[in-house]
Amino acid sequence: MKRFHLPAFLAFIIALLFVPARAQQVPPAAKVAPMAAGNNAAGVDVERIVRAFTAKETEFRQALNQYSFKRDAVIQTLGMGGQISGEYHRVSRFIFAE
Repeated sequence: MKRFHLPAFLAFIIALLFVPARAQQVPPAAKVAPMAAGNNAAGVDVERIVRAFTAKETEFRQALNQYSFKRDAVIQTLGMGGQISGEYHRVSRFIFAE
């Protein structure tokens, strides 16, 4: 019977523990520097985007204020043999308002 070599086995296990950590490291070339606040490389007009977004949000809110719906919920309890032994019925109307 071959003798079990504990130090070699432990070294192997420790080496296996570092394989996933090494695989997840990002190479230095792939790291992206954060964009500076004044750097508009693409010529993006931030103020125009914010104004357009705000106008659309206002339009969506006005449309939502005109929206309502009704929910009709029925909950039944079943007794022995599958007969309905009780019932709860609720009708709710939802209206969105400011």
